[in-house]
Amino acid sequence: MITDITGYIKDWVLGWADLEGDCLITEDPGVVYKEGLHLAYKDPIKGILVKTSEEFEYSGIDDRKGNFFYIRHVDDEQLTYNPPENRFSSCLKNVQIVANLRLVSTVSNIPQLNGTERYQIEEYLRNALLGINFKDYTGIETNIEVELTLSRVNSPQVLLEERVEGSTKRGVELRNIFTAIDFVLRYNFNNENK
Repeated sequence: MITDITGYIKDWVLGWADLEGDCLITEDPGVVYKEGLHLAYKDPIKGILVKTSEEFEYSGIDDRKGNFFYIRHVDDEQLTYNPPENRFSSCLKNVQIVANLRLVSTVSNIPQLNGTERYQIEEYLRNALLGINFKDYTGIETNIEVELTLSRVNSPQVLLEERVEGSTKRGVELRNIFTAIDFVLRYNFNNENK
């Protein structure tokens, strides 16, 4: 299910700074994320929300949260279905599922000395998303791919896009760095006919 995959992506990004291996990780900008949320959505009235048990909770940009990120749908929580390229059996129904998602990051209390810090954070997050390895993913989905489509490093622009006109104002300081990376999540789902 998409919630399992985005949970895996969230955990991967949270652990990215601790990963070791053969790949050279770009220079760490010194960011430690306190929290990551996945599969939030943009309510047209209340802003960015995430489901917590029976309620929805605001999970958008808020300085009081410190360094955090969330993953949300870019559109109205749409999943697109594509037929498989090759059908292997009449008893298996296979479909490729596509979702347009956005990772939004808030980083506070980072010295901004020369204006390149926002690009370092974007590069760090971009490489975390590009480096995702789904070999340890335990869900039933297969052929999981992440394709980056767009990055936004202009903090006021990201803030404007993530806010909803008339919603409750949250604490925001423009000395913080807001970054958004749009990506396409693709995966296959197999359903056996019995």
